[in-house]
Parts: sequence; structure tokens; C-alpha cells
Amino acid sequence: MNLINTRVRFAEPGCISRACTVLLAFAGLSLANPGWASLTSAGADSPNTQWTRSEIANLLRTFGQAPPITVPGVLVERVRGDIERFVDSGDLRPWFERALRRMDKHKTMLDTAFRKYALPRELQYLGLIESSFNSHAKSPSGAVGMWQFMPGTARQYALKVSRRGDQRLDPYLSTQAAARHLADLIKTFGRGESTLLALAAYNAGEARVRKAMSRSPHAATRFNELAAQGLLPRETVEFVPRILAAAIVGENRGRFGFPGGNAPLIYLVRKNNTWQQISTWSGVPVTLLRSDNPRHRRMLLANTPLRVRDVGKSLEHRRYRIKSGDTLSKIAWLHRVETSWLRGWNNLKDSRVYAGRYLDLFVPSHIVGERGRDEYLVYQVVPGNTLGSIANAFAVSVDDLRKVNGLQNSAINAGQSLIVPVVSVEKLTITIPSGSSLASIGHKYGVSPRALQTFNGLTSTLIRSGDPMAIYVTR
Repeated sequence: MNLINTRVRFAEPGCISRACTVLLAFAGLSLANPGWASLTSAGADSPNTQWTRSEIANLLRTFGQAPPITVPGVLVERVRGDIERFVDSGDLRPWFERALRRMDKHKTMLDTAFRKYALPRELQYLGLIESSFNSHAKSPSGAVGMWQFMPGTARQYALKVSRRGDQRLDPYLSTQAAARHLADLIKTFGRGESTLLALAAYNAGEARVRKAMSRSPHAATRFNELAAQGLLPRETVEFVPRILAAAIVGENRGRFGFPGGNAPLIYLVRKNNTWQQISTWSGVPVTLLRSDNPRHRRMLLANTPLRVRDVGKSLEHRRYRIKSGDTLSKIAWLHRVETSWLRGWNNLKDSRVYAGRYLDLFVPSHIVGERGRDEYLVYQVVPGNTLGSIANAFAVSVDDLRKVNGLQNSAINAGQSLIVPVVSVEKLTITIPSGSSLASIGHKYGVSPRALQTFNGLTSTLIRSGDPMAIYVTR
């Protein structure tokens, strides 16, 4: 059930269908008049468009997308339009505020379930779009509850649906089931930008999204491509951007005048910081930073406190102790931030780091301290490995391995530890059974013979029974 579609049918004539053409007033935001000024003449490079694009990129980064991140213009426009409706529509704004209050009421339950399945908390806004967190919501198609489960899917995730009782109406049980279902879809379609496909599958069904991908003339694997080709239902095409819009507004409540903001962060300016740099990682426009900090005037004063206004994202100061083998790129990737941010926060002239020292991080508090261990693998290079062979064995790109590990080129050494961005992969060590071959072992564990050679530094396909063998398999 897409609740917004239901709301539109009962809205005032024209209230939702016409564009509520408004542009975010970056300077001097008033909580009594939050908002967006006219978009009628706003071009692709308007501050509103740039900010929306940046927020979508931040969401994709939180979902696990590796940089560089490109956000299609059509997605920006769709999300921007939905933000307008949530913020400025006389009918939808009160509804959205009520939905946020319900969401806050269930915060502990939601956070616990989503952490259990290593899901970003921003995906909780799926429930806001599905039902506005109304546990008794019912759709004409038979979807029921806070997470709008159909009977078949509910039973698949151990929810009992019968005349005697319907566990889809139970907020706790249905939230556990929804988090598990969403985690399964993400495992199927992938993290990062592919999370949008998982959200589409939640709405339209996994089979329908797979069918759309198979019918795509160009073998499209991205939500935006499938939507542009008309292969997804209209409701699904509208459903996914609305979740992103709800997450952006919900995580930036102070900016739009919704209750639930947090106290400002006091940041000590580093020598080489710039206004734009601080604006980028904090999400606060430069004009607001300047107006809130008149003592800095045009130039930032090093070693002087800077007030970073709450825009719905509580920024948290953390310290990270550098480990042996760390690079700035590794640390940035593990904490879902940019290397340039780390350099700015710590006044670093280059990317060199030293084991035992500490780095300061200023990150939104809802982002976990480090990526979960199901999101990456630490692989120890064995003799004979190349970056290309490791990339092929784990089905990742050489460029991704170089970016995550901060490698300037493809040179690696035996014994070196590499972070491999793969989901739910673990290492097994077996004793080679008598009569086995690389092909038979690979068939049993779902791994190619070439990958087994890479994992074990083998230069040929000959193996001996009784020898140990390392295998990396999906959990």
C-alpha cells in the first residue's frame, strides 16, 4: 500500500497535483515559516537542486554506495517534488508531522530491529510511506499493518495470518519481519544504489522487479533505468523517490520546522578548513554557517569554536585510533565519510597516517561507528596474488579495491591485508578430501576453481588430499 496515493485521492482539488513551487530559503530559516521558495524558474543548478542532489548522494553513501556517486537529474526532480509536498502541502504537512510522531514513539523498536539486520536507519522511512506507522492500516489489495504485508509474504517471514489472529497487526513482530524481509531483498539486489531496487521489490514484489530487469533491452540493473524504460509499475516508480524524500525531510527536521531537532555542535576550526568544506560534511549551507558565526566574518579563524546549527542530523564527535595497516581511504570507507573530510577535520596536508595516533571524526549520530563486518572482508594477500585476481575471485572491480584501500596503483605484497567490499562473506578452512579436485570442491561450495587458486596461491590445478584449503563463501 502506498499511503501517499491514498492521501492524494482525498486531498483538496489541485493541492497535490499542482507543483507547490517553492525553493529552500537557505539564509535566515524561520521555524514558523520553514520552507521552499518558488521552483518555477529554478534551473538545474539552483541551490535547492544542488542540496537535494547532495542529500540523495548522502543517502546512497549510507546505503553502501562507493564514490564517485552520480545522481540522475530525473531522480532529483522527483525527490524534490515530494519534499515540496511533505513540507508545503496544507494537507500533507500535518499528516507527515503525525507520521513522524508515530515513528518517534516506536524509535527503540525500529532501531533495534534495523540494527539486528545491519540496515541503515534511513530505510525505516519505508514504514512512513507504507502506512504512516499506523499498525492497523489496511489496503484494498489485502496488505495489512505498519509494514503492509500481504498474507503470503507475512507467512514467509513466520507471521501467523488466520481468522483467529493476524500478527501483521503486531508492531513488534511485523517490524522484525519487515527488517528481515528488507535485508533479504538487499542481499538479493545489492547495497548502495541497488538498494533502490530492493525498495522497488518491497513494493512491487521481487519477481516483478526481476522480470523488469530481464525484459530490459539494455540489461538495465538500475532503478532509474528500469523506471525510464517503463518496465516498473507507476506506483513503484513513485514509491521509491517518496521514501528518499521522507528520509531527507525526516533527517533534516530542524531545517523544515518539524519538531524533533537536536542541539548544535560546537566545532573547533582547523587551520586549513574552508566554509564550503564544513558545509559539505555538516549539511548546513554556507550562508547559515556565516550568519550563525559572526565572529568569523568572511575568514574562518583557526582554533576558534564554530557553531554548526542543527538541521535534523545530530553531529557526533568521535575519535579513532589508527591501526597498523590503516590508510586514510580505509578509515574513510569504514566510517562512510570522505577522505577529504578526514583531512579537513584533522588538518592533514596529505593522506599519510601513523599507527597509534588518533583521528577526529564528526559524523551524523545515526551512522554506525564502523561498517558492520557483514559489509566487508579483510583478506590477507598470499604469494602469487594480483589485485586483478583478487578482484575476479570476489567479483568486485580493481578500482573499488584500490579506492577502498587507498592504493595508488595495483602493486600489492604477500601478507598485506586488504579490505574487500563484499557482503556476508566468510572464510572457511577445510582439509582436502581424498579424490577431490578444484572443480569438485568449487561445485560443493559454489566457488570457481580459478577463485580457489587465488585464495590459496596455487599456480596449477593440482591439489593433494590432506592439505588445508582456504575457501571464501557467502554466509
